[in-house]
Amino acid sequence: MTFRLTSLSLAVATLAAMCASAGCTSKTDASAPDTSSPAVVQQASQSVADKKPADKDSAQRAAVADTADAPAGMKIDIVGLQISKPLPVKPQKDDRFQMPSGSMFGSPGTHVHFFVTDSERDILDVDDEGSKVTCTDDKGNDLAEAKKDENRRFHRSSSPFSASEAKEHGGTIVELELPNLPAKGSTKLIVKGQVALRCGIGEVVVDKKNVALKAKTAVEAGPAEFTIESAEDQDFGDVKFVIELKSSKPFDAIKEFEFLDAAGKPIEHEGMGSSSFTAFGKSQYSRSIGLHKKIDKCTLRIKHYKSIETVNVPLDLEVDVGF
Repeated sequence: MTFRLTSLSLAVATLAAMCASAGCTSKTDASAPDTSSPAVVQQASQSVADKKPADKDSAQRAAVADTADAPAGMKIDIVGLQISKPLPVKPQKDDRFQMPSGSMFGSPGTHVHFFVTDSERDILDVDDEGSKVTCTDDKGNDLAEAKKDENRRFHRSSSPFSASEAKEHGGTIVELELPNLPAKGSTKLIVKGQVALRCGIGEVVVDKKNVALKAKTAVEAGPAEFTIESAEDQDFGDVKFVIELKSSKPFDAIKEFEFLDAAGKPIEHEGMGSSSFTAFGKSQYSRSIGLHKKIDKCTLRIKHYKSIETVNVPLDLEVDVGF
């Protein structure tokens, strides 16, 4: 899978009232948001385990984290529901491309956000091929079915899922993005299927001695195979030296890099960014690291996962408007 660089905030917006295809309405007070916009949102969070459905069937769908099929150590919370109509598009004389946009973060449509924690594994990403899901509203309308839009020359990814690490909160946000909106008068969404999560397990430490921190240096250690593309002086805050790593394999098997000087002491460093690019079936991955001290050679300590496995997480739940 090509990792998607996604920036999601844990303070995700959640729905205050289901949006009608022709507009949105909501009762408000003096402190409520302006409901004249195409979508009405408020902040909220909800634990799947804490949700109290009205009947037994709903209970089985809502308690995803408590089902026997859920992996041991894993917990899933619903932390957001976002629904946004496309904003009007002003016609252009030259029919230039216009990216569809909504009133909130992300593309127009319906977005369900899950917060996943796991005491036994590190969640790395979503496996597109193993993830299958259907989503309808309580009136039977399919929210996942792509519809042809002659006025929009834009296509979503083939996968409705994406993931982003929320390290400061101890988990991962998994987003389910659907192209369609619930029908007017609907009050809940029904999500069925499974999301396949790629997870790292265990840890192996490999030391590569006398690694030259210069361009064209090749490194191979366990699952790590990369080349130092560039190594340059830098003066940006504490960062004095920046190296860029490139590989034909994703870096997600690597838990951590450590750079040890001649005395065996770690050199402080920080991530400066990462990216991936795929074209004609070939992928290229890069990662930039900023060292707080320049050094020509070091012992490069690579901590990587002992194994990476795909965990299938069943989804059979109802998402209500209320949280």
